[in-house]
Amino acid sequence: MNRKHEQKAVENRALVAARNAGVPIPLGEIPGEEPDFKFDAGALGVEVSELLRPASSNHGIMPVAEESYHQEILRMAQQEYYANPNAKPAKIILYFANARGKKRAKQEMARKLVEFVRANVHRANPIVNFGALRLPEGFGSMSIAAESGDWWTGESGNITLSDICEGLGSIISLKNKLVPTYRKNLVSGAQVWLLL
Repeated sequence: MNRKHEQKAVENRALVAARNAGVPIPLGEIPGEEPDFKFDAGALGVEVSELLRPASSNHGIMPVAEESYHQEILRMAQQEYYANPNAKPAKIILYFANARGKKRAKQEMARKLVEFVRANVHRANPIVNFGALRLPEGFGSMSIAAESGDWWTGESGNITLSDICEGLGSIISLKNKLVPTYRKNLVSGAQVWLLL
């Protein structure tokens, strides 16, 4: 599935979820762009947008970018670990430590992770847990299970009310600039809704 189809699928799921939550969105949407959906022959347009934690909530690093970065490190480490034909089965659950805006080298992080897993996989009976004090720098907590399976990492983070207000203001400002374009693609007098 290409990026555009994936994005449209996400927008459609948001529309359905909003309906299921009680938002009075009519049926019979026609997918499009600017706005994302048209209804009633263009009498209503719905634009879907995602509210994400801002970079300011994470020492200047966009949380989604950081998650992607962590996923890549984990993928590289798993691949390197299993490149050794004698690798013992290991299923890893990992949380990274907060980088506090500091950039880390992917290859170095992956190498440290592989070395740590190799040195400690024998302790998993059936599982062993490690906190930040016992892990290499950059890692927050980890579990090693003595079983095969994909390695997993998740993200956590804090967000404040001011972060939410900042994010909402930013999205609304951006979408307000597009209202004239939306109106050109709808019938005269159409309503335009923003679904977050």
